[in-house]
Amino acid sequence: MVNYSKGIRAELIQKNNSNNIKMDFGTYLIGVFKYETKENEFFGPDFVTGWWFNRNLRIFRNIQKINAKPTDRILVILGAGHMTLLNSVFDSSPEY
Repeated sequence: MVNYSKGIRAELIQKNNSNNIKMDFGTYLIGVFKYETKENEFFGPDFVTGWWFNRNLRIFRNIQKINAKPTDRILVILGAGHMTLLNSVFDSSPEY
């Protein structure tokens, strides 16, 4: 739940809590993800990976395009649902 009375800093700290990041990732594993058709029991996972996984890889690719030195820091502001996958991609990349 959003508590705007504490300010944006408090909200960002709460949203970036590791438990909240896990929960935000979990929202992609329900709803349309579970949708099946008679012809395709994996319609939901196929649909979600077609746009969501691709979107996160595109975000990562855009970050790679930034001409930054190893000592530079890059601030990326996105919805918290992206964090689990992006953290995994950054952890796996030999460049970061």
